[in-house]
Amino acid sequence: MDTTRSSCQRSGSEIERISSSGISANDPFAVVNSLSRTSRTRTWPDGKTLICAESYNGKLTAFDIAPDGTLSNQRLWAHIEGQGGDGICVDAEGAIWASSGKRCVRIIEGGAVLDTVYLDRMAFACMLGGVDGKTLFIAANEWTGKIDPTGTTGRLYSTQVQVPHAGFPRNG
Repeated sequence: MDTTRSSCQRSGSEIERISSSGISANDPFAVVNSLSRTSRTRTWPDGKTLICAESYNGKLTAFDIAPDGTLSNQRLWAHIEGQGGDGICVDAEGAIWASSGKRCVRIIEGGAVLDTVYLDRMAFACMLGGVDGKTLFIAANEWTGKIDPTGTTGRLYSTQVQVPHAGFPRNG
C-alpha cells in the first residue's frame, strides 16, 4: 500500500511517495520538492487531488493524484492573504478551512474567502467534526516566535458552521 507523507525542512518541503518496500532513490515518483514549508496536506474526498498548505507563502497548492499514487499538474489552488495557512480541512461544498494567524478562513478555489472565525491567539490546526460534522475545532496558542514547553497558553476552540466536513473523519 502506498502512502504520501510530507516532510518539512528549513529550506522547503518535500512530498515523498512511500511504497510497502520503502523509498527508493530510483523511484521516479519519490519527491515533489518545489514547495515552501508545507505544513499540512489533505487528500480530496474523491482521492484524486492532494492539497498542500504552504505556511510561509500563503499558497494552497494542488496536485492531481493518479491511480498509482503519482502526483502531477501542480497548480495554485488559492492564496491566503496575510499569514499563510497552517492546518487545513475540507468541507462538503469543496471549500477549505485553513488556520491563518489569529483566524481560520473558509476559502474556495481561486482564493475567495467565504467565512472567517477570529481568535485571540494564533490558530495552528483546524478540523471539522462532531455528530453532524458541522463543528469546527481550532487548536490555538499564544505565539511569540519561540516555543516555551512550560507555557500553558494553548486552547482548543469550537464553533458551529453551516457546511459539514467531507471525507474524514466519517460519521456513523
